[in-house]
Amino acid sequence: MSNGLIKNDGHRLKRNMARRNLYCFILGDYVRGVFPATISEVTHVKGSDIPFKDFTVAYLKDLIWELREDILSSSNVDLWKVEIEETDNIIKKLENIKTDIQAEFGGVKLSRMTQSINTIFLDNPPVGIHIIVQLPATTGKCLPMVYLSNKKFALSHIFFFIRSGKRKAEDSDEGNENQAKKGKLTQLEQKGIFFSFNVGLGLIKNKKHPDLYLFLDAEKIINLIDNLNTIDTNQPIFRVPPLPGDSEYTTIYNRQCYPYFREFIFNDKDFKRYFITGNPGIGKTYFGRLLLVTLLKKGKTVLMDHKDFTLYINPKEKMTFIVNTDEYKLFAQDSDTWCIIDERKPQISHDFNVGKLIMVSSPKKELIKDFVKASKCKSMYMPVWEKDEVLDYCELLKIDSITLVMEKFKLCGGIARLIFDPSMNLKCIEKIIERAVTSIDSKILDYQGKTVNGDELTHKLIHIHTNLPSDDEEDPYTDSIYYFASEHVANFCLEKLKKDNNKELRKFMNNAKDISEMGSLRGQLFEMICHVILRSGKDFSVRELPNGHVETKNFGILEEDYYSYC
Repeated sequence: MSNGLIKNDGHRLKRNMARRNLYCFILGDYVRGVFPATISEVTHVKGSDIPFKDFTVAYLKDLIWELREDILSSSNVDLWKVEIEETDNIIKKLENIKTDIQAEFGGVKLSRMTQSINTIFLDNPPVGIHIIVQLPATTGKCLPMVYLSNKKFALSHIFFFIRSGKRKAEDSDEGNENQAKKGKLTQLEQKGIFFSFNVGLGLIKNKKHPDLYLFLDAEKIINLIDNLNTIDTNQPIFRVPPLPGDSEYTTIYNRQCYPYFREFIFNDKDFKRYFITGNPGIGKTYFGRLLLVTLLKKGKTVLMDHKDFTLYINPKEKMTFIVNTDEYKLFAQDSDTWCIIDERKPQISHDFNVGKLIMVSSPKKELIKDFVKASKCKSMYMPVWEKDEVLDYCELLKIDSITLVMEKFKLCGGIARLIFDPSMNLKCIEKIIERAVTSIDSKILDYQGKTVNGDELTHKLIHIHTNLPSDDEEDPYTDSIYYFASEHVANFCLEKLKKDNNKELRKFMNNAKDISEMGSLRGQLFEMICHVILRSGKDFSVRELPNGHVETKNFGILEEDYYSYC
């Protein structure tokens, strides 16, 4: 028995004996610096035990990838053999992503994946840096990582800090601000949260202040993960922690259409992609946040593709900030991944295998055309806010100025972004409408039978309504019905069109009678034109009902009353 124990112990010692200690540096890595890669008599790499005699350049790449999990893929990096000292001057050069490794350090690129390490490093090399890791130009940086409660998260949002020694914090307000943020990092590190990332790219330097580097706003992501179980998306009002780009919690009103959209998307078996559209400023992005929270609480993996950021979120494993299309496609291949696309052009064209793609966006042709042309895409319309929703929101949030809110609603229609923004008074909204009307021409009449995909000005004048759920409605939220934003807007537009585009207006009134989408808009214009004609005062042919007798009567000029919102 003793011989067996000695034999086994000797085997263990032999297995753990270091044959090569190679010190590595990722080009451009300012934070972590030098790190060792130890190759033993037998080295465990990617689940296999590799003897030293068989240990090749390819296995060294895999070993470094395992040591630095913020590197996306071992196959995408280049290794350079060098023999350089770890001096301040050399480290400064290594921090620059643009440093020419061959010219500066005499580096030799290890391009033969099958070459044995024992033929490259004949013995343990002298103390110093032996391997420079060069990341691919397309990726440009390691993925930001944070470890929290034994889970790995690669985080996204960033803030600036100043390199120590460059200038004193008290020299400027910026210095004080960044020192405060560094203090927050110290607090996070004391909680056991550790950061690793690459900041050597020129593109992530602040152009105005080259001493500023990007760092991670870890608190936002941590708050989201920590608070998932406290967010009840079934409540009339709920709050979501800030995501990248947000400065505070987002309060979301559970609009009447949200539960229907959510349940339809989750339960539907016929489609793989869903397009939720409508006027800007009515809550489409908030519905995307609702979906994000719901999916994460269900343990689903989510690609959150926002116009300001792209996040890959696996609540069980990691969160990654995606920096290019190649990484996006890589993560999109994961099984059961759901994708929420918010106000940006999709980065992939194919459907997912298990998960679904949901796009929330205003009907901007340049963004949506590739997404909606798929045969298995379900398009649904989010309506503008109705009066009862506005009043309910005011009651739930205890808004005192209900009278002002309703005056805004009457002026511009159900655009929540305008009517609930305290900085938007009636005069501001009036000016927005005037500017939009002044800028329009006959193009406002060109959307005959097509989705209104005009610019922001057009959407401030024409609102998209839809068929709401009812006992007789089998497929709600699928019709697009166009109305002027309000009676005030309609009158303003009619006067402009009569004055500058009379011919196009007449053509529209004639052609739109057979276009269902334009029926409501045409009806509004027809009624308004009739009122204008009647107000002018003249002789009209009048037919009596029910006998059909026709006679001529004169209607006098009607006096007009003007009301100002200013």
